Amino acid sequence: MLVAVIVYRAWWSTLAAGASAAAANEARAETRIKYHHYTWVGMQYYEKRDFRRAEAAFRKSIQYEPDRPLAYNNLGSALNAQARWGEAIVVLEHALSLDSNLAVTRNNLAWAREESTKPSE
Repeated sequence: MLVAVIVYRAWWSTLAAGASAAAANEARAETRIKYHHYTWVGMQYYEKRDFRRAEAAFRKSIQYEPDRPLAYNNLGSALNAQARWGEAIVVLEHALSLDSNLAVTRNNLAWAREESTKPSE
């Protein structure tokens, strides 16, 4: 009888752990889907030159995947397009801290820094 109890407890623990892992995988999948959705929405607004709405969508995508350097690059691009250079610089520097090899981010950062030094018109 003792062996049956031990086997049952081991089975139940494995089953419970599997259910927990499945729930975690489902939550991660949902998070990824939301990240991609808001990124796509942001790109659509950016393409239409509605940079404020693009910014809002990119900020939302970052909420779902805060470790994605391209998410910050997208936000930095939307801020650059609004001539909000200081904010763009901070965001783009953060993107590069996550992945220093992103050439597009380095270019966007260089543009923001260059524009931020020009006198206001």
